[in-house]
Amino acid sequence: MPVDAEAYRKAVSRFATGVAVIATAHRGRMAGMTANALFSLSLNPPSVVLSMQDDAESTKLVIESGQAAVSFLSAEQRNISDLFSKRNSTSEKFAEGTYSFGPGGQPVINGSIAAFEVKVRETFHASDHMLLVCNVTDIIHFDERMPLVYWGGRYSQARDGNSIEMPRPK
Repeated sequence: MPVDAEAYRKAVSRFATGVAVIATAHRGRMAGMTANALFSLSLNPPSVVLSMQDDAESTKLVIESGQAAVSFLSAEQRNISDLFSKRNSTSEKFAEGTYSFGPGGQPVINGSIAAFEVKVRETFHASDHMLLVCNVTDIIHFDERMPLVYWGGRYSQARDGNSIEMPRPK
């Protein structure tokens, strides 16, 4: 029996994620997009998997360049997430003051809570997305502000930075 697409969308929206911008600069061109489908793959070597829409210009340029920056947005950067989630022009996305270049020459979003630069190691086509397995080449850490969170089909934020200890099941 086929799974109802809308029911699937609602169910998966119950999984809270952070919000990031994946951006690249290559041969005088720049591209970037908002993403929440990425995960840490390994500590040795430090690597991450990025899931990007296969027909997006940003995806094509990241694959062509073989490198990118991943910037984790703070709770105060919803406007940046909105800007990079649309198919706006590159000049709108990369307006003066929204980014600076990291050590490897990739555009890092100013004010993000953490960022790293990556080199693409492998790519896989999966449904309507590309999975990019990337090695982390530089880590940029800015501060301890709260992250922007996406949950239930809308933006949210963590309440505070305090963790709680949960009892282990017996």
